Amino acid sequence: MGLLLLALGLVAGEPAAGTELAVGLRWTEDRMDDAAVHILRVRPGAATWRVLRAPAPRTAWRVEDLPEGERPLVAVNGGYFDVDGAAMGLLVQDGRELNPLRRADWGVFWIDREGRGHLHHRRDFAWPKWQKKVDFAVQCGPRVRVRGKPVELRPGAARRTLVGIRGDGDLVLAVFPSRVELRDAGRWLHERWDVRDLLNLDGGSSTQLALSQGGTWRTLAPGVSVPVLIGLFPRAGGAAPDVPR
Repeated sequence: MGLLLLALGLVAGEPAAGTELAVGLRWTEDRMDDAAVHILRVRPGAATWRVLRAPAPRTAWRVEDLPEGERPLVAVNGGYFDVDGAAMGLLVQDGRELNPLRRADWGVFWIDREGRGHLHHRRDFAWPKWQKKVDFAVQCGPRVRVRGKPVELRPGAARRTLVGIRGDGDLVLAVFPSRVELRDAGRWLHERWDVRDLLNLDGGSSTQLALSQGGTWRTLAPGVSVPVLIGLFPRAGGAAPDVPR
């Protein structure tokens, strides 16, 4: 009986397998304190990460506005923007700088040419020296977890969008449609999803998520219009490479 209870406990504590959107990319609707949390778990190299900018300068859009035929597998909001609607912080696509690095106490989440994820503090991110090895990057803040350890954070509850790296190297996008403290979100993601390094993206009313499931574009967390979205597209060839971890 003890072994049975232990087995049941382990099963109950494991996140659900979720739905496979593509090889190496799964979506799971999990729960934290009875509130829904959307988890996108991405094997390194399984998807191409892209910056999706609004069609015209100083304009904004929502995940619902992405044109049919150009939609990714997954779209979430990006980083911060100023009162004039201009993006704030570094944005890199295909190694090309789209928006400059900001001298702020923020982190830079980036994808290398092999599809692996990394998270550095702005001062430790050697830009543009590393340009040849950076495929995608977004700068925002604060960092929430660093090598598994929590970062001291200001209190305050809001809807949240976070991006992180698990202990096994898999990448995680987490969307909290309900208000939550950053420290609580970080602890939950660490304990339940083994997220070791974690960065806060823009949250509050900017938080949003849509995904393509069975050919249908589904908005799971609506938000306001923002100048930049992050999209995960199918990798050419349709399969995740065997990336060393």
